[in-house]
Amino acid sequence: MVYTLGEIAEEFGLVLVGDAQIPISGIAALSDAKTGDLAF
Repeated sequence: MVYTLGEIAEEFGLVLVGDAQIPISGIAALSDAKTGDLAF
């Protein structure tokens, strides 16, 4: 499933500074992240 950064921020009550329309399709460690991943 693909969510936008805006949807993720809203779900967690976060303030997003930037483009809320960026699609996020996965989550990964910084060393493994690719385009579309939310990295930690």
